[in-house]
Formats: sequence, C-alpha cells, structure tokens
Amino acid sequence: MIRFLLIRHGETYSNAEKRYAGHHDVGLNEKGIWQAEQLAERLAEFPIKAIYSSDLQRAIHTATIINKKHQLKLRTDPLLREINFGEYNGKSMKKVLEFIKNESSKNFDAFFPGGESLAKKQSDAISLILDLQKQWKEIGPVPRKNSEQIWKRFRAACDHFFNAKSEFFKNIETEHKENLAKKEALIEEIKNGIGS
Repeated sequence: MIRFLLIRHGETYSNAEKRYAGHHDVGLNEKGIWQAEQLAERLAEFPIKAIYSSDLQRAIHTATIINKKHQLKLRTDPLLREINFGEYNGKSMKKVLEFIKNESSKNFDAFFPGGESLAKKQSDAISLILDLQKQWKEIGPVPRKNSEQIWKRFRAACDHFFNAKSEFFKNIETEHKENLAKKEALIEEIKNGIGS
C-alpha cells in the first residue's frame, strides 16, 4: 500500500509568537530543529521512497533533517506552501481567524487582501495530487502480475486524500448553515425586541 506521510514543519519563531507566517520565509527555532530531529529518529527505518517539501526554508530544513537517514533527492514545490495570507502574512492567529470567520463564512472564494483564497489553496493541493497521478502514468507499466494490485494501492491513497478533503468541506458547509440559522434567529429576536 502506498502511504503519504503529511508532515508539518517544526516550530518557527512565528509559531512561538502565535503568528501565521504564510509566505514569509521564516526559519525553524531551536525547538523546531529538535522536533525535526526527533521525527527523523522515528522515521529512520521507515521505507520512505520520496520526499517533497515546499520551497520555504522552514519546510526544507525539516525535510533535510528527516532526509539525513534516507539520502533521497529532496523535491520542492511552491504548491506545497502554506496559504498566502497577503496582508495578513505574519499577523496574529487571532486576526487571521477573524478574517476567515468574517469573510470565508460569506464566500469560500474570498481572497486574503494581496494573497489567495482558501478555495485556491484547495485547488493547488488537488492539482499537486493530480500531477502525481500523471507522473504515475508516465512511469510506464509494471509486471502484469503486480499491475492491478499496485494500481489499487495508488488509487486508495488518492481516494483517502479526496475523501478527507470532502469531509472537511462538508463539515464547513454544515457549520455555515448552522451559522445562517443562528443569524436569522438573532434578526428575528432583534425585530421582536424592537417592536415590543
């Protein structure tokens, strides 16, 4: 079975200050380096075949530490970057979450000023998975006795990704509907209060 290990970079100075770095290229702090080293030890004997990272230093540094035991070619891709928060890059988590709550609840395509939308980031992630599928096809055939089994394993890994994504956005949609009902109830409460 093909496994995708989704690994978050170690702690950065921005994380420690409770700020979203976004596309700011911040490095790991001492704790982040230690976290990456601990994970590298745990994954030392894991049969990793490829390592992908965003092109930001915090992700590359984490991946490089993990890769010391595996000595693989480190592949970087900007599509793996954290969302570009635009004017909100480097801002406090509280400010970023307020924007998401206020803007994205109205429109999932709402862009961070000077940055990108949650919808675009989702689209980028899907594009990357589809590109990996394309690479899979370009590699060419495998021995016939393994063909069906290896394809099922690859499809299962991709299906797992898309199912997790669908579940996440289904939960957001349910939450948005609940928020709408609460707001409509609040409007009625205000109207009734003013009229009495």
